[in-house]
Amino acid sequence: ECKEELNILKKKIVVPKLPFKRITYDDVIEKLNKNGYEISWGEDLGAEEEKLFGDIMKKEGNDFYFITKYPVDAKPFYTMPEKNGYSRGFDLVCKGVEIASGSQRIHDIKLLTERLKACDLNPGDFKYYLKAFRYGMPPHGGFGFGIERFLMELLDIKNIRECILFPRDRTRLTP
Repeated sequence: ECKEELNILKKKIVVPKLPFKRITYDDVIEKLNKNGYEISWGEDLGAEEEKLFGDIMKKEGNDFYFITKYPVDAKPFYTMPEKNGYSRGFDLVCKGVEIASGSQRIHDIKLLTERLKACDLNPGDFKYYLKAFRYGMPPHGGFGFGIERFLMELLDIKNIRECILFPRDRTRLTP
């Protein structure tokens, strides 16, 4: 539907092939370490690590991929934990940039309260959130999609501010 705009930008959209590759957090750490970048197990991946790993995946023919089975402590408190310290969280990455992050959410109030405490958060500060869980919460999940990051990668734009209608930074708070 945006053919004219894409022609103006001189961009051609290549639809990625499905399914996207899935790779575990453990395998990401192993590949980064094998390629000379030291990262310890349990650390969340920062922008630099994601970009470096994106280069590795590009060489393998994967622009889009999911990173799964993160350590539970590398994800938000509401992410459903699995056994052995892993979580049911994921990131969707495009060319080394995280464009979506999500998980199955905890639906048990007792487990949710335990995770808040494990993350050094005060459950009392989350009364409004926990209240709904007292009456029963069905299993559920969710994700956040970074449309600006996606556009930046899709259109090969170097600065994310050019993808945001009213960009903000430390010195600019109003349009």
